[in-house]
This record gives sequence, structure tokens and C-alpha cells, in this order.
Amino acid sequence: VGEFKFGLLMSTYGIGAVMIAPWLAAFGTRFKKSSLLVGSLTLYGCGELLLSSTEIYYVGLISIFVVGCAHLIMATTTNTTLQLFVPEPVRGRVMAMYLMVFTIGAPLGSIIQGPLADQFGTRWVVAVMGCLFIIAALLFAVTKRAATFDFDEPMI
Repeated sequence: VGEFKFGLLMSTYGIGAVMIAPWLAAFGTRFKKSSLLVGSLTLYGCGELLLSSTEIYYVGLISIFVVGCAHLIMATTTNTTLQLFVPEPVRGRVMAMYLMVFTIGAPLGSIIQGPLADQFGTRWVVAVMGCLFIIAALLFAVTKRAATFDFDEPMI
């Protein structure tokens, strides 16, 4: 695709995130945080698998939109849980560490995924990442690790 269509793909990711925000604000409390986490990981993986398997531009737009939605749900759920779970005296330091790790993830992922994409092709790398998201969701669900995200009141 050309630069305009590529820019539109990247914008669609952000549009998905912005459009899911009101839904999450209105209905997010109806779901357990563990369900939101597992669901968003699964949705993220499915979006990436769809993206890697299509050559149709508009299907790619839809898949990127889905990934943007899933990303916001996942990020909001983990952020909220961490802020409620961590005791107030150390919350700032813990959030700083969390955001540092979260922020370094994209460049580090690019360093790893770039050479892999050169070697095996972008489609395969995106497909493997999608599968890893789905595997993570399954592991969270099966091992009940996602249940640590569920609590009724702040743990402070």
C-alpha cells in the first residue's frame, strides 16, 4: 500500500481505541477484570491473525480497528488493576516501573520482530504474535492467573 493507505491503517488503530473507550467506561464494570483481560488478549490475537491472513485492504482496516479496541481494553484493565492493587505509599514508584517496562516494549519488540520479518516475512511474524496473544489468554484462563485481577475493593 502507499503512504496514504498505510497512514490510514495506523490511524484506524487509534480510532478503534478511541471508539471503544466510551463502551468500556459505560459497561466495563459489568464484567470481571479477568474476563476483560482474557477477552482483550483473545481479541488482540484474532485481530492480528486476521491481519496476517488477508490481502484485502479493507479487511486489514477492520483487523487493525479490532486490535486498537483490544489494546485499549487490555491497557485500561491492567492499569486500573495495578493502581488499585498496589499500596498507596509505593504506587508512584510501581507505576513508574510499569510504564517504563510498557514503554520500552514497542522498541524492544521492533528490534526482535524486524529481523524476524526480514527472515520469514511480515505475515508470519504478525501471525505468530497473534498466536502468542491467544496462547497467553488461554494460559491466563486455564491457570486462573487472570483471577488475580478480580477484587471487589481496593487492596490498599
